[in-house]
Amino acid sequence: MRANLSTEYPTILPEPHQIPPNLIPKVVLCTVFLLATLFGNALVLYAYFTTKKLRTYTNYYIVGLALSDLVSGGILPLLENILWFLGYWPFSEGMCAAVMYLVHVFLEITFLMTLVICFDRFRALYMPLKHLKEKTLRHACFMISLAYVIPLFIWTPLIIIFPYTGLTLRIRPPICQGSYGFHPPLLIIAMLVLSWIPMMITILLYAFVYSAVIRKGINKKRGIGEEVSSDFRSEQPASQRACNRGDGKLREKSYRLNKELASKTETTEQPTDSEQPPPRDEVFSISAGMSAGLNNPAYEHTEEVDYHHSDNTTASKPDVTTAATAATTVGNLRKRRGLSMRSRRSKRERHLANLRATRTLTCILITTVVTAAPWSVFALWGAVYPYTYPLTDNQMRFLAWLAHLSSTVNPICYAVCNPLFKEAFLRILRCQKRSLSRSSTMRSQNSKNGR
Repeated sequence: MRANLSTEYPTILPEPHQIPPNLIPKVVLCTVFLLATLFGNALVLYAYFTTKKLRTYTNYYIVGLALSDLVSGGILPLLENILWFLGYWPFSEGMCAAVMYLVHVFLEITFLMTLVICFDRFRALYMPLKHLKEKTLRHACFMISLAYVIPLFIWTPLIIIFPYTGLTLRIRPPICQGSYGFHPPLLIIAMLVLSWIPMMITILLYAFVYSAVIRKGINKKRGIGEEVSSDFRSEQPASQRACNRGDGKLREKSYRLNKELASKTETTEQPTDSEQPPPRDEVFSISAGMSAGLNNPAYEHTEEVDYHHSDNTTASKPDVTTAATAATTVGNLRKRRGLSMRSRRSKRERHLANLRATRTLTCILITTVVTAAPWSVFALWGAVYPYTYPLTDNQMRFLAWLAHLSSTVNPICYAVCNPLFKEAFLRILRCQKRSLSRSSTMRSQNSKNGR
């Protein structure tokens, strides 16, 4: 071995013809994951721009995260891994500073984008009206720009300005790392800002999101129970319901539905004044009106209906007017039923979209914590207790490489948690130019919901 002294620090370099230890396994491992990261995130971006169904508000954030993963885990490691392979930096000082700067910036962008996605889910559950009002492309771009701009203000002074103004030591080849690492206070601040603070805030927000989802599921089950009990009460006899307290509204609905039923039957039978039965208690069950197709309990009891269904003392309208009024009433009921069905369908689609977003967030957060937590723990350990630090430089570089592995796993999370991304990926891999069909999309949603 031969010693080569740099301007600031000495280091030990291997002989010119000596292969560094474990070079071939490192190259194979890094190459496989590098290609997988490049391919996966490029596939996400291509699927988004070629599939119209994926251009939703939530997927704007997915695109922002995929772009940062593409740079952080697919492009920058091409140069960063050279330091891990050889054990020293063979290029210039300026190139070292540029690579370290971009590595820190885009690594923190991945953490902040995860935080932004979690914060968006938090607002959707706890501030739904405000979230719905701001659910635009402009707001999404604003939140994504914050995640991309904040790291620039943090790492520009620490890596670019401080070393060249004398505030921190200036690092020169063959060493290549952030100069803040030789100053324990700055190292602690850097580790907290880079990973610990974003991850802790994200985990805290996710705890609120998870509790809200669980509470919403419990309330939904309770709502189903209340609806079943309400249906049971509606099937009771009219005399028994009349004796119960607090059933005024239910009897009013039954009265209105019975009026509607009478208006329909009047168009076919049209009895004369002598054939009409005397007034009696018109409290029937709701199921009778439902069987006749009158399933709109919110129908207003207007004066026009009162006129057509008055007692024997009032004169009846001509048959043509009665038939026209009944036809109009039936048409209005059909329109309202159609609007109600469309409303339920759109509500179901929104529920499925929220469910997909929550599943995707869960998978992304688990991946980020599992891959970045070991490096964050040992980096903070080395800053606080450097004399008890148990890892070597190569082991620490391996943990730093592992922190980028979330960029490889995230595209898999999108395909597993979102059937639309899965369909788009399969379409692209099969070289199909046509967009997703509605039938295939509905089948994938139904199969996913059935699980």
